[in-house]
Amino acid sequence: MNELLAVNWTGGGNAQITVLNDDHITLLTTRPFAPGSRPEGTLGASALRMKTARCRLAKPEERTVMPQSEPVYLLEGRLLDASRAFRTAISEALSPKPSEEPA
Repeated sequence: MNELLAVNWTGGGNAQITVLNDDHITLLTTRPFAPGSRPEGTLGASALRMKTARCRLAKPEERTVMPQSEPVYLLEGRLLDASRAFRTAISEALSPKPSEEPA
């Protein structure tokens, strides 16, 4: 799990950011959220707030960064109150480093 992309939810549970496209975000999470809900958590020292669009049980092939021993959910939504610098930091953490790119 990439610690730069690890989210700890307020009220328990954790998640890993897998995709960020502008303010649309996708995470793998140990905790489900209903559509329309507004989960809050922390990403490092920063607060993360989002509005849930959809949440479903993740397929085994989607569970690449989370433990296989517990239920994992694919959570999609929109970031709320996220600064450009915050989104840029997440995007950079998601980008493969030159040494990680396939040949």
